[in-house]
Amino acid sequence: MSLDGSIALVTGAASGIGRGIATTFAARGAKVCLADVNHVAADEVAQQLRDAGHDTFATPMDVSDEASVAAGVAELDERWGRLDALVNCAGIDRPARLDDLDASSYDRVLDVDLKGAYLTVRCALPSMRRSDGAAIVNIASVMAWYTAPGYTAYTAAKAGLIGMTRAMAVELGPEGIRANAVCPGFIDTPIWQRNLDAMDPGDAAAFAERIRALHPVGRRGSPDDVARATAFLCSDEAAFVTGTHLVVDGGVSVRLVAP
Repeated sequence: MSLDGSIALVTGAASGIGRGIATTFAARGAKVCLADVNHVAADEVAQQLRDAGHDTFATPMDVSDEASVAAGVAELDERWGRLDALVNCAGIDRPARLDDLDASSYDRVLDVDLKGAYLTVRCALPSMRRSDGAAIVNIASVMAWYTAPGYTAYTAAKAGLIGMTRAMAVELGPEGIRANAVCPGFIDTPIWQRNLDAMDPGDAAAFAERIRALHPVGRRGSPDDVARATAFLCSDEAAFVTGTHLVVDGGVSVRLVAP
């Protein structure tokens, strides 16, 4: 699943799954633009990849702001002239029960997790049309189907992202642009760790073990697990794959009852 010579844009690339995707793409031969609202952190990752011999750079990007997205895409275009793989990974998670979920918090989650993918694809279309077969991968979540109290906004965004992916596949397919989604389960990321840190240490350890035990494969996922699936969907090996979603969750969502 080589990506040698391809040009990729990964949003949310400063940490977690986005960082794992950017690193994997670079290792497989892609030139990678790392876009993130945290430009300092993204630039540090890009520099590490350059030190390892890869062609990368970072650009500041708030995916909820069209002007910011357009500026980042323009920077990539000026440098490389086209875009072969767009990975929409930028996302936020603000759990709140409905009584506490005010409209501004709800809007912010959807602005980043759902509207951000729309804006990035829309701004990047001219660049993707200069590619000889571009691919879009939207990072959704198994929480599009399997949710929990406090996740109304997040679940709405991720479910919408899967629907948006299908619509993009139908509309852009005739132009040679594929669109798919990857749906991670429990992945060890800074968001996961932040949620654990907000709990009592004893409760956090018990919760983490309970979640681990739910996985038929015996572990939670890593950013590399998601990155490898994403690389497949952006490679020529997936040239006939579009409009679908790939669940990457270690089997947690197919278990009928807890062990």
